[in-house]
Amino acid sequence: MKFMDGKNLSLDDVDSIDLALLRLDTIPYRAQQYMDANMIDVAISEILDPMKSLSASRKHTQTYIDSMSIIKMGFLKIGFAIDYNRVTPTGIPINKLLEFGWDGPYEIHGNPWLHWTGGKWGPGDHFARMVTHPGFMGYHMIDSLENWGFIDRFLFVLIEKTSNYLESTAFTE
Repeated sequence: MKFMDGKNLSLDDVDSIDLALLRLDTIPYRAQQYMDANMIDVAISEILDPMKSLSASRKHTQTYIDSMSIIKMGFLKIGFAIDYNRVTPTGIPINKLLEFGWDGPYEIHGNPWLHWTGGKWGPGDHFARMVTHPGFMGYHMIDSLENWGFIDRFLFVLIEKTSNYLESTAFTE
């Protein structure tokens, strides 16, 4: 048996009650180490994958969906990121606009022409020097983390896995 300070201890050195007490004392440390080592994998399965599925069901672009990730932010800390890395001509990050939306209507001017295909104007190519955009409500994907229960599910699964680990290693490590 090895303790946190690296010293070896034989069963002859302590009686079984003392050994049990020593094992109980290490539970918080072992739980934190296990959680920290496994939280990215749990977050991917319980947060990232469901968020990408939700985003795909809302018909978001694959580029936007692929920009979602789980990042390690420190000991027992993770984050959900949408790193879309694009900006408007005026310098506003597009991921902020996609998340929170913007008020409309506003004008979009071509240089010299705007071009799009299909849409409510019918199939084919369409050109205009200026269009009036009605605005955009936003995707509100960050709100979906909480509203759809992804965070609660992540915590439940991480705690359950940690509990199972502690039970399975109670007297083996």
